[in-house]
Order: sequence, then structure tokens, then C-alpha cells
Amino acid sequence: MKQFMPAELQPVIWDRLQKVVAGGRIGSAYLFSGPPGSGKEALAIEFAKFINCEADSGQSCGICPSCQRINNLQHENLTLIFPLPREGSSSSNDDPLKGLSGKTLTAINEAIKSKAEDQFYKIKIPRANTIPISAIRDIRKTAYLKTAIQGRRVILIFDAHLLSTGEGATANALLKILEEPPRNTSFVLVTDNKSQLLPTILSRCQQLDFPPLPEKVILAFLNSENAQLVTGMALGNMHLVRKLANLKSDELLNTINSLTNLILRKDGKNWREFVNNYSRMASGEPDQFRFNFCLLQLWFRAAYRQRVGLPDALHKDLLLPVMKEFNKLYPAIDYLAINEAITDVTRALARNYYIPLTLTNFLTTVQRRMQGR
Repeated sequence: MKQFMPAELQPVIWDRLQKVVAGGRIGSAYLFSGPPGSGKEALAIEFAKFINCEADSGQSCGICPSCQRINNLQHENLTLIFPLPREGSSSSNDDPLKGLSGKTLTAINEAIKSKAEDQFYKIKIPRANTIPISAIRDIRKTAYLKTAIQGRRVILIFDAHLLSTGEGATANALLKILEEPPRNTSFVLVTDNKSQLLPTILSRCQQLDFPPLPEKVILAFLNSENAQLVTGMALGNMHLVRKLANLKSDELLNTINSLTNLILRKDGKNWREFVNNYSRMASGEPDQFRFNFCLLQLWFRAAYRQRVGLPDALHKDLLLPVMKEFNKLYPAIDYLAINEAITDVTRALARNYYIPLTLTNFLTTVQRRMQGR
């Protein structure tokens, strides 16, 4: 895919980071937070490249040996931490990769390679829903040791909100390091959900809040007949752009129409089919499950905007008449509550809840909220 310059992705944030480096005021801990697909991870890697660049040009040159190694995510000053599955019988003091199956280790290596090739690739290891405490303790073993390596060590923690899963031991272990940070080291925590992080961790970080990506970045990535539709639907989320761009406009609109028909009609047979199909999808194709619920969320957003007289990319011939009729039938609908109900379903998937029950509750909740109850 097209590689973007950091100033193209998030110009305001990148300008702030450049000034920090130029002034010699690089902090020990940063929090990059914002909506999914807003370029947080890409900018975190670029930041690590910038402060280790061997050229003195006010930005990363991209071609010196240091920049090349960080491009490949293989630099001695760069550490990547991301969620891992719980496998084997390794202890909390072991290497975080110890005890993982050969299949999982292969998936990790392939994911890192894909991330190096594509700055917007999202590392998702199957069954990974927590950051193990061993990953933080492994850092503690080496972070305080003196080193002859030039540059600054940068530790990137992707999906940092998963530090707090379970009893939160991993988050507390990181907090102890942040309270007495090692010299010449910067932690960059990256998350879509900073509210799930401990307040004490938040207080130790310089926080940078990322807005959705600018439309010009989305359009520069796309080269398809549905570019305008995708850009309008994606709301600055590059992860969603990549999903949407694989579908033709008619196919995309038909998929949304079929999905909403299943949800909005109170039909026992259709609902049982929906629960069964989506329970299987949650187990076998979790990314597709999330994507379909994202489409559903976009439909309700467009229906709300139709009600209040605002334009939306989904106000197309196939969908707009349905939205108009829907708003006439349900004048008391609580759109905010329905949006939250959809979000709860995707959260349930991440938390390994019992999906058939979650989906059944979701359907009944939507029906109640349509009536304003």
C-alpha cells in the first residue's frame, strides 16, 4: 500500500513531536490514544525512527542503517509489545514467548513482518486478549542495564488497554517502571481505549489524542470506483477503509440492507438464524463479525443523521427510503442506546463472553430502544 509521511497522517501531532525532539525534551512515557485506524501505531514507529535517525535533518531520513532497521522492526533500540495468547505452562518470570506453540510463534513472526511492510497492518495473534506480565518483567531485566548502543531505546506497547485485563498485575508492573523510568528510554503506549488504563499510568504519560485520519489521506490510499462512498463511511478509520474498499458499492449497500433487515424485523425464525450464524462467525471469523457490526453501526448513524437533516455517505437510493420510513415508524427511538448496544457486542467478543446469549440480548435491546424504552 502507499506509504505516508507522518506529517500527512497527523500533521498537528507530528509537529508537536518534532518540536519535542528538536528541543531535546523527549519524555520517558507517551500515550497515543484515539479512534481505531487513526495512524497511532504508524506514528509511534515513525517516532522511534526519528529519535534514532543517524542523520541530523530534523526528521527521520528513512535511509540510514538505523532507519532501515526500524523500518524492518529489527532495531536493537526498538521493543514491540502486543497481546499474546495464554498457552503452555510458562511462569510470569519467563521469556514472554516461552511456552507458545510453534504455530503461534509462526503467526507472531508473520505478523511482525507484515507490520514492517505495511504501517497500517494490525497485529492480531489468534486468541490473544491480554499483555502478559512476563513481557513487562522481561523489560525490567534489561532496561536499567548500561549499554553502549547509540540512540534512545523505545518500547512500543500496542493495545495498551489490555495491560489491565484480569487482575491488572501487568499494568501494576509497568507502573512501577514508569515511576522510576530507566535512563535514555521512552515508552509509547498505543490504545483505542485509554479509559481502560489505570489513572496512575495515565498520569505518568504525556498524552496525545489522535483525531480520525484526514479525508485526503483516505482518498490517497484508495483507487477504486467506490472511493467517495468508502471515504464517507470510514470516518477516518484506515482499518475500516481496507475492509470497505474490497467491496463494490452495490455489494456493500446490499450487505448493509440485508443485515439491517435481519435486526429490525421482530421475527423468531430470522432471529434464531441470526444468532446461530453470527455465533459461528464470532468463533471462526471474528474480524468479519466485527466488520458486520461496524456496518450496522454505520447504518444507524446514517439513519440518525437523516432524522436530524444531516448528509451521510449512506443516504443512497437503496437505503435512504428505508431510513426515512424507519424514522417515521419509530419517532421515540434512542439512537445513542442502540449505538452503545452494538459496541457492547464487539466488547463481548473481546472478553470471551457467551456470544449466543449476548446476541439474543442485543436483539431484544434494539427492539426496546426502537420504541424508546
